[in-house]
Parts: sequence; structure tokens; C-alpha cells
Amino acid sequence: MSERTAAYHLFAADDALVYVGITCNIARRMGDHKGKVWWHEVARREVTWFDSRPDALLAERRTVIAALRGADSDASLRAAIILAGRVGWSKYMIASELKIPVADADMMLTAVRSARLIW
Repeated sequence: MSERTAAYHLFAADDALVYVGITCNIARRMGDHKGKVWWHEVARREVTWFDSRPDALLAERRTVIAALRGADSDASLRAAIILAGRVGWSKYMIASELKIPVADADMMLTAVRSARLIW
């Protein structure tokens, strides 16, 4: 059986989702994030524990999919692409979820990377 694993959500003061991730050690993982360019945006976090790593990974994936599919404006789509990029989604994964050409997903990821909004 897999080790208990947490899925965590980091939110900005306006409740915008800044990051989603999984870990077995919340304190260590938060320490890892403190050096990221986006860390100053984080105002609060929510943590949910799962009995296995696969269950936590599924929760993380569902959060990113919901953000991508729920984007209803350019700003929310940009935020969803940033989130997907921060958690390591490839242009292929983004293209598949948005049902867009891979070249378009690549262009979006490149734009947010060049603005240094992911790392």
C-alpha cells in the first residue's frame, strides 16, 4: 500500500488558486516553495490527506482539469495555464484537456514561461 499523501491548494488573498500539489511532508514542501517567484502571492492553504499517493495525484489532476475547463475569460485561461505549467503539465496534456492544437498549447505555455510566471 502507498504512503498517506496530502493534496494541497495554495490560494491568493482573492481566493485565486496559485498552486496545487501533493506531498507526504507538508512542512518540507512549503519550505521548497518559499523560493518560487509566485510564493509572495500565497495567502492561505488547504490540505486534504489521502490514504495513497495515486489518490492524491488524482485529486491534483482533477483540480488542474477543473481550472482549465472552467476558464471563461482570457484572464482565467491564463491563470489555468500558469497553474498547469507550475505543476509540470506538458503542452500535450493541456492540448488534450482544452481540445486545442498542441501548437496553441505550446504557444500559451511559452508565453507564461517567458513572463516567468511559472517558476
